[in-house]
Amino acid sequence: MPKKLKPNLASNKKSFTKQQISTDSECPIWTFKNIDRCGQFAFNPSRSDFDAEQFVCKLIDYSTMTWRKIKQQTNDKGKSKHHFLSPENLSPEAWKRIKAKHFEEEIDRIFSFALNNRVRIIGFCKTDTPEFQVIWYDAEHKFAPSKLKHT
Repeated sequence: MPKKLKPNLASNKKSFTKQQISTDSECPIWTFKNIDRCGQFAFNPSRSDFDAEQFVCKLIDYSTMTWRKIKQQTNDKGKSKHHFLSPENLSPEAWKRIKAKHFEEEIDRIFSFALNNRVRIIGFCKTDTPEFQVIWYDAEHKFAPSKLKHT
């Protein structure tokens, strides 16, 4: 989706500035072009801990929701939710895969879908397009492990 441009009226010259477009009212578009098939978080349906049925069912469900609804949704009685990941919360193994795939410049776009309390689909999400790039499968919530409260 091209970005809308609006004229910059501050000067007499005709110039255009990019206007940020929110995709919160759109449904996600799934892409699989950059899947990482190596390492601890390999996206590989033949893994013994890969629940293909759960994955497909969840993606179908999320496809009917807007990004706004997805970001508001919680799983397991509010224990887990979908959210952007902070670079400082990523595990050493996650950083290893990010560097191996040369994704360092994408670090501010890493998004985690909680399929349940433990299983996550990790990928990249932009704010100006509804596309979600599926990259990793995290069966044990170890890509960006949660820190327990009061520990």
